Order: sequence, then C-alpha cells, then structure tokens
Amino acid sequence: MADLTEFRVLEDDLVFADDDAGMRTMVRTLLDLVESVEVVGEASDGEEAVRLVQDMEPDLVLLDVHMPRLEGPDAAQLIRTLRPHTHVVLHTSLPTLETRELAERLGIPLLDKMRFDDVIDAITGHPGSESPAVLPDPQVEAAVLAALTARRSQPMFLVLRDGTVPFYNALAADLLGLPLPVA
Repeated sequence: MADLTEFRVLEDDLVFADDDAGMRTMVRTLLDLVESVEVVGEASDGEEAVRLVQDMEPDLVLLDVHMPRLEGPDAAQLIRTLRPHTHVVLHTSLPTLETRELAERLGIPLLDKMRFDDVIDAITGHPGSESPAVLPDPQVEAAVLAALTARRSQPMFLVLRDGTVPFYNALAADLLGLPLPVA
C-alpha cells in the first residue's frame, strides 16, 4: 500500500465523497476540526465527486469505495487522469482483501473509515510530519462537550484521538444507524 506520508497536505482544499448521509455528516464534522484543511466540496456519489474536483480543483480527495453511479476506485482513476497533482485517498467501512488489492494496484491508500485517526492522519500528514500536533486544552474540550450535551435536539458524538467513540446521543445513533447508547 502507498506510504501515507506522501499525501501530506498543509492548508489545502479537500473534496470528499460518501453515499451515506450520516457518514458525510461525521466526516464533515471531523474535517471541520482540522485547521490545515478546508472542505470545498462534498459529494454523495462518484460522478458528483469528479465534477466537484473539476470545478473546485482541490489538493486532496477522500472517496468512499462503494458509491452509486461511479465507484470510488473508478472515480479515483478518472480524477487522477483529469488532475494528476490531486492526491486521492480511498476509505471504506468494509476493507476486504479484494478492495485492498485493488487500492494497492492503483497505488492509492485505502483506509478503514471507522479508524478516524488514520483518516485524519492521511489528510493532515501527521505520519512523518515535522510539525507537532496541537492538542486542544482539556478544559476547552469539556466546555464544548457540555455545550453540545445541553443541545439535546442536535446529533452529537465524541471521537477520541485513539479513534474510539465513547459517547454519542440517540439522535446521532439514529442518523448514523448505530445501536442506541446504553444509559
């Protein structure tokens, strides 16, 4: 599989595509927390992703593997033809041997989208990056969590740096198709 350090992106534009609305919400929320990346486009299928790449000319594209109208690997090949300097990363919630082999043949990193750390690291270039990660102040995190918890009408989830999701509310469970959290 391709070395993720070659996909180091600093203060660059990103387009991402996923056919699942809940996953798009989660990815967008996570990417909004990454200062060095600006999301300039969001697509629900492969064809829309290719059009957005043509229009927005992003530096990086994050594509779900399985999408309607044009699968992620096919969209990736088309994007690489149209914009060879745009870096492409594939992600999936079901990384099969077949999918891994295809990504390896294409020379494109394949990430498990449920391992949020890996997705963010691939986008921000943390592996091998010379600049240390800026960690949020724990008091700020607590305040943000308290504010979000107070807004019970909003879907909310908490993702730790190790990729675990120790908390999500019932609205987030409904939106993402997760089991209801244990009370």
